[in-house]
Amino acid sequence: MKRLSMLASLLMVLCLQMAAQTWEDVKVGTSTRKTLTYVPKNVEKSPALVISLHGMNQDPEYQQNQTQWNALADTEGFIVTYPLGNNNMWDTHGTSDVEFVDAVIQEMINQHHVDKNRIYLSGFSMGSWLGYHCLETLGYQIAAFGPVSGVDIGKQPRANRMVPIMHIHGTADDVFKYTGDPYHMAGGYPSIEEYVKKWAAYEGCDVSNPQVIRPYPAGSTGPKATRTIYNNVNEGVEVNLIAIDGKGHWHSNEPNGVNSTQELWNFFKRHQLNQPSVPVENRNYFIRYESTVGENLWDRQAVYTLPKALEKDAKYTLTMKVRTSADCAELGFWPIWNASDHKNQWGGSDDVQYLAAYHVEAGDWKTLTWDFTANFTLDTFQFVFGKYGGTLDIDDMVLVKEGTSENLIANADFSARNIKGWSANGNGPSYFIASEAYASTGIEKPAVATMMKSADKAYYTLQGVKVIRPTKGIYIHGGKKILIKE
Repeated sequence: MKRLSMLASLLMVLCLQMAAQTWEDVKVGTSTRKTLTYVPKNVEKSPALVISLHGMNQDPEYQQNQTQWNALADTEGFIVTYPLGNNNMWDTHGTSDVEFVDAVIQEMINQHHVDKNRIYLSGFSMGSWLGYHCLETLGYQIAAFGPVSGVDIGKQPRANRMVPIMHIHGTADDVFKYTGDPYHMAGGYPSIEEYVKKWAAYEGCDVSNPQVIRPYPAGSTGPKATRTIYNNVNEGVEVNLIAIDGKGHWHSNEPNGVNSTQELWNFFKRHQLNQPSVPVENRNYFIRYESTVGENLWDRQAVYTLPKALEKDAKYTLTMKVRTSADCAELGFWPIWNASDHKNQWGGSDDVQYLAAYHVEAGDWKTLTWDFTANFTLDTFQFVFGKYGGTLDIDDMVLVKEGTSENLIANADFSARNIKGWSANGNGPSYFIASEAYASTGIEKPAVATMMKSADKAYYTLQGVKVIRPTKGIYIHGGKKILIKE
């Protein structure tokens, strides 16, 4: 009788879970994707969200069974969702699955009213690979990240916000090898210890003096583990590595040892986007581009999509602060009408304005100013610096229409700690949000920025190629199209 009662209780629990766990459709552009979502019976009014990404050739049900996030959601009152990869795989290099994760976030906010400040991302194996990839563009939406047994192969750390990370990995992992795999077909990766340390350095943590706890958890009688904690106390960011002795390519739920899911949740719930960080004197946030030298001026671009297109024939003034780590011979400003139907063979817009360029000397912040009349319904700003190698910092952008005082740039000083709206062209460069506490140039040179006369004297082809001696054809000169017949 007692056995039957226990069985009935188990069945009741399973029924409750099944009732709360449902497949949901998620619109991604013109396509429809699916995610398996678990909403516990006693969910919070504005709950936290955990997004758990499955491994290669796995699926959401497998991920749920492996991680057991649902059971923890029951006791903690958060929602967990398990997105389904196309063909049980993830696009770890392109944007399709990054857009899917972004769409999942928006769906969870709209349908389940999750707390925007408590959205957490985790993944196993290839799911962790995708998770690291997502930080490049979705970091500003992720309160904390918890990868298990996976890295972003072939790439250096890159995120658009300093995201707290807890990385869990077994020392006997033979898929994402703990000792690293420099010859991996996707580009190679260092040892897991070195990989996590690189992320810690990238996020401004003190990598010279980490906190090391062994055995972890303290007093553990199960499989031994080591927890290494890197801190950036100025920014309230930490990067952790839990290395489990002898553990293979799997989540850990060893008795008296590390429980991966519990460890991740304990880490997650200490972090949220709206947390005040430790105050820092002279704090300043900005966007940083890291550029290598290209062949042409347009090879490297900082791109900003305006919240609202400019009015044709209206007059505007753009001012912004710029700082470079080396002398930049030419920093150009080419606003475009990207929504125009006049697309050229390179996929860009022919509706371009070629405004004056600046020569920027390395050192302190300089203020650059452009006064212009919009020749088109401009919707995108392009700052071109393809022949420059070094860092380019941009801050405090102000765009006003003549006769008004409203700044048409969203998050102009980056105080919201995100870089939504910013991107780069196809050739790069890499970019991320930074602060004075995190990334200072350390260069002391006079603050000099000289406007070049190139906009008045130089000639450009319709594709943006600067020419010294124009021959017969159509060119951009002085911000206008001209025809040279001879």
